[in-house]
Amino acid sequence: MLLPRKKYLSAGLAGVLCSTALFGLTAAHADGKNNLHLPGMRDRPHTPDNSFTRMFPDLPPYAPPTDEARTQAKKLGEKGGVIDAVDNLTDPIQSIINPGVFSPHNPDNPNMTAGVTFFGQFLDHDITLDPRSPLLERSNPKKTTNFRTAAFDLDSVYGHGPQGSPELYDGIKLRVEPIPGSELVSRNGDIQHRKMLKKAVSEAAAHYHAIEGWLG
Repeated sequence: MLLPRKKYLSAGLAGVLCSTALFGLTAAHADGKNNLHLPGMRDRPHTPDNSFTRMFPDLPPYAPPTDEARTQAKKLGEKGGVIDAVDNLTDPIQSIINPGVFSPHNPDNPNMTAGVTFFGQFLDHDITLDPRSPLLERSNPKKTTNFRTAAFDLDSVYGHGPQGSPELYDGIKLRVEPIPGSELVSRNGDIQHRKMLKKAVSEAAAHYHAIEGWLG
C-alpha cells in the first residue's frame, strides 16, 4: 500500500519539533531580553544548561537494535518503498502546479498549509544553532552545544540589535536592499496571482493571530 509521503514529512516535522528539547531555558532572561550579547555566548563551553537532549531519554526504542531492524529501516527510503509516493519527478514545477498528473498519489494535506513547514523551520532556526558539528557525521545530542537562546525571540532575524549587530542595520532600521531584477516585475502583476496572493496573505494573518492567541 502506498502511503502519502507528505503525511510522513508532516509527521517528521512534528517529530523534529517535539522529540528534541533544550535544557537551555536558563539562558533566556525573565525580562525577555536577548542574551546573545553576553560575553562568551558565541564561544560558550558545553554545559548541561546549554546542551541538547531528548524529551524522553528513557523511552524504549521502537524496535530492537538488530541487523534485521536496521535492514527494514533502510528499505523505507528505497525507490518503490512504503514512503515512495511514485511521483513524476521530471518537472518539479509541474509537480506543484499540476499535482493531479505529476503527483496523483501524493495529495496535499487539506488541513495543513505549506506555511506550517516553513514556520516550523523558522522556529527551529530561531532557537537552535550548532556551528560545530560536521555535516554527514553522527553527533551525540547530549554533547552538542546550542549557540542560540532557547527562546523564540527572533534573534535569527534581528541579531543582537543595532548596537550588537550593526552590519544588519541602517541606523535603527533593519538594512534592506532591492532584489536584483525586481524592477522588471510589474507592480500590478497577474490578476489571478494577485488574488491568490491576497488569499494567502489573509490565511497567513489568520494563522498568525491563531498562533499568537495560542501562545498567550
